Amino acid sequence: MTVEISLRGVSPSTLWAHVGSEVVFVNADQSATHDWVWDGFDTGALGPGQEYRGTMVRPGTYVFHCKVHGWLSGTVQVPDLHENLRCGIRECTATWS
Repeated sequence: MTVEISLRGVSPSTLWAHVGSEVVFVNADQSATHDWVWDGFDTGALGPGQEYRGTMVRPGTYVFHCKVHGWLSGTVQVPDLHENLRCGIRECTATWS
């Protein structure tokens, strides 16, 4: 699953991922540098075309933003499937572009 970041925005702005899924943050800009932070984590500066890969290890809502361009932000939603099963939901699905 990929999140593309540019000065035009974050796409998708909300991403649904399962525990164990790899999420790739890609700097899609040709000249700007981005530095993504959430919950005390920092990707470090990502230059044009660079990417950061991470694995979602815990359920939760992870709101991230760019330290350099504060208006750029997004969310990664990682549902607790065990909790959903206890509530009667059999499958968690989401769509994104």
